[in-house]
Amino acid sequence: MTPTVKRNYQAVRRAESASQTRRAVVAAAAELYLQDGFGRTTVDAVARAAGVSRKTVFRSAGGKVELLKLALDWAVTGDDEPVPLAERAESHTSPRRSKG
Repeated sequence: MTPTVKRNYQAVRRAESASQTRRAVVAAAAELYLQDGFGRTTVDAVARAAGVSRKTVFRSAGGKVELLKLALDWAVTGDDEPVPLAERAESHTSPRRSKG
């Protein structure tokens, strides 16, 4: 009898969909924070703007504070990679020195 080989399950489409949802939620939050301010923006408003449920907002990105942090991080780095700013090869926030 041959041994059973377990295969690693990779839900690539599901991960891509979750990533798209997360980006939509954070983008909606960023827009609302700029438009209405942090205090007046609700998680329900973010959910409506992103076209998802309130539960999806919390599951994909977190609450208001986490959404703000993500929006700021992504605005500074220009992407949504899970690499802390301090660990990036070149920080967009560091001053560039001209040669010459």
